[in-house]
Amino acid sequence: MKVKVRFFSILKDVAGRESIELELPEGAKLRDLLEEIYSLYPDLEKISGEEVGVIALLNGNYGKLDDELRDGDEVALIPPASGG
Repeated sequence: MKVKVRFFSILKDVAGRESIELELPEGAKLRDLLEEIYSLYPDLEKISGEEVGVIALLNGNYGKLDDELRDGDEVALIPPASGG
C-alpha cells in the first residue's frame, strides 16, 4: 500500500523535502511508518526523539502509534510547538 507523508516546519528542512510517498505492507501501523521514516532520515529521529516527540496527524486527525494504515492515507509530521 502507498502512504503519503508530509513534513512540516523543521522536519521539512531536515528531510529536504515537503513530502514523500512510502510503500508499506498491508497491516502496517503508524509505528511502522515512523520507523521507516527514521531509517530513511536518521536526523529526524534525533529531532523528534523521546524528549521532544513528534505530532503525527493521520488523515487530519491525531494519530496513535497502533493506528493501522490504509492505502492512500496521508500522514503529516509536525514538531511540537511551545511558547506563550
